[in-house]
Amino acid sequence: MKIQDIADRLQHTQMKLDSAGSETKAKLDLDIVLLLLSKAVHQSATAASTPVCDSAARSAEKLFGLCEQLEAMMRVESIPEHMIEQITTVATATLTQAGLNMRTISQCACRCFRASQ
Repeated sequence: MKIQDIADRLQHTQMKLDSAGSETKAKLDLDIVLLLLSKAVHQSATAASTPVCDSAARSAEKLFGLCEQLEAMMRVESIPEHMIEQITTVATATLTQAGLNMRTISQCACRCFRASQ
């Protein structure tokens, strides 16, 4: 499993939430994680194709299962915000286990934003 596989799965879930019209704080947090992931991948030419460690792969499998559960629930009921929050939390942990320092990327993005103001 590679970081790109994780990114693809999260983007698929994001598209499903967009199609369903999800406009919650949890959805915004997921959007931010995806933006940070995209930035991390663009900063390193090899990041997307690098295989992840075993613990990150196990975490990614849990993440994929959560994404599938969310999508199944969306077909029959309203979008459960707690599921989106759980996906975001597991995604961040998985990407950190895979070697991406999401906190550093986030802090850098905030500094860049403040500098542009």
